[in-house]
Amino acid sequence: MVLSGHLGLESLMSYKKEIEQTVPASEDLVVDLSGLEIEGSAVMALLVFMLRRSKGAGGSLKFESASERLVAMASLAGLVDLLGF
Repeated sequence: MVLSGHLGLESLMSYKKEIEQTVPASEDLVVDLSGLEIEGSAVMALLVFMLRRSKGAGGSLKFESASERLVAMASLAGLVDLLGF
């Protein structure tokens, strides 16, 4: 799965809704983050939502190709280990 485009506070809910409608939670997924343009920390909420949703349904989720900025934001938030960066 590839997440791409602009993700900010304004677009967070549309990303969340699309994921809920199109991505089976119980599958084992790898999410490519290389095409994601981030603005602010809304991306952290989306990634944690995806991870909790997947694990709660018995699936697994791995994020790959996170930008340096995204890894730095996760580090500041204490989420590096949880997100697997």
